[in-house]
Amino acid sequence: MRKLQSAVEYLTTYGWMILIVTVVLVAFYYFGVANPSSLQHPKCLIAQSSLSCISFVMANSGVLYLNLGNYAQEPINITGIGCGTSNTIDTMQAPVNPPSNQVELADNSNYTFEVQCYNDALPFSGKIGSFFTGTVVVNYTNDATGLSGLIYGSLEVPVSTISTLTTNSINANAIKYVPLSLTNLEPISTSAPFEQKIIIDSAEFSNVISPNWNNIEFSTGPMGTGSTLEAWVESGASNTATDTVVWVNVPSGIPAGKTVQIYMNFMPTNVMSANGPTGEAPTLSPSYGQYDNGALVFDYYTDFAGTTVPSGWDIQPSSAGGIDDGITLSPTSGSEIATYVNGFNPQTETLDAYGQINSGPGNNGDYVGWLVSIPYSRYAITSENNAYYLVNNNSISSSYSIPTGYATGVTNLISISATASNSSASVNYGATYTNSNSFEPTLVDFITVGASSGNPAVFIQWLRVRSTPPNGVMPTATISTTVK
Repeated sequence: MRKLQSAVEYLTTYGWMILIVTVVLVAFYYFGVANPSSLQHPKCLIAQSSLSCISFVMANSGVLYLNLGNYAQEPINITGIGCGTSNTIDTMQAPVNPPSNQVELADNSNYTFEVQCYNDALPFSGKIGSFFTGTVVVNYTNDATGLSGLIYGSLEVPVSTISTLTTNSINANAIKYVPLSLTNLEPISTSAPFEQKIIIDSAEFSNVISPNWNNIEFSTGPMGTGSTLEAWVESGASNTATDTVVWVNVPSGIPAGKTVQIYMNFMPTNVMSANGPTGEAPTLSPSYGQYDNGALVFDYYTDFAGTTVPSGWDIQPSSAGGIDDGITLSPTSGSEIATYVNGFNPQTETLDAYGQINSGPGNNGDYVGWLVSIPYSRYAITSENNAYYLVNNNSISSSYSIPTGYATGVTNLISISATASNSSASVNYGATYTNSNSFEPTLVDFITVGASSGNPAVFIQWLRVRSTPPNGVMPTATISTTVK
């Protein structure tokens, strides 16, 4: 009897304590405290690499948003990234970064990658709060050495409630830049927009410019802020070049006697594209015209890409030449003329043609320039007697011949512009030569390229029309040498 009484007293005394402990244990289990996965800590470790995991989060769909930083002190190009429970490259995917689907990471920059993680061969998906444990694999090319390789990292990440994140995000604080001052010393404002020529010593910035110059973006604010400016690389698209020629479209122009500040940004990713903001001359790209955005920069531009005659152009007769990544005129008899209908003012705009204007020993030279139909008059550079001449209103004078140092049959850049009293021309941005024989037009009907039989073929790679700078003087471009 006493034993029964003792048992009842024990249960009465300690039963409530047992009940409380049971409730607490159930609560711990319910809220995940007793779940072994809750004792895990998120980690992303990439051993023996200059890459570092800055942040990482996983959606319940198994999509990993991984922000990687590059601290190699030189740019690398990431061409693939994978994530899986097994240590394999079978899950490798191209980065989501159109159009190249590669990511150029400059030194001390970072990028957020979006990658689907896999559980063996199947896409991973998990419950909220559960952990994914696996391996991250990165395929890369070192831009400095050209060597490729694979980098492996271990990953433990909890499954989050997020369904998506903004990808391709770049840490603006990691974007390096230099200020660039454009100063108009003339008492006349430039046109608006205005195409500004800039010569850059790329070798001076070789540690922040990618080898093929595809990470440069110009903007009105530092670190890629403000408005992005369309730019076109004419030559020297390499981080070893000392005289890279770039044209930047300045939408508001440059006022008389004023300075406009823009910025050259060293972006962590590739920004070179035919859709801008930075492009290049057609022969600089891996395939002809692949990154050519000239039409977004200049008043008029064509690179004669492909084999189709560009809109607005007419070739007569069409049997003597044609379009094939450039325009070629090679008549077997008589002459051949290619014209583009336009309404340009030669007194405010400059025509540039890059190619070969050839000549034989006769007076029937090849030419490129402006054409007025009524009354017929031609304002062009022509090649006759194996030399260049400037033609004004069909008048050719030996006193306006361009020095023989600019030989015909060689690829040159020919520029033609005018004032109210004369026409002028230059070759390869050299000295300007003028012809003051009765210049009149403020509106021309055509851009024209012509060839005569008996001469070598005329070939024009690309052609553009740009704003003539005030009084023919290009505003100065001063680039800071201090990278910020």
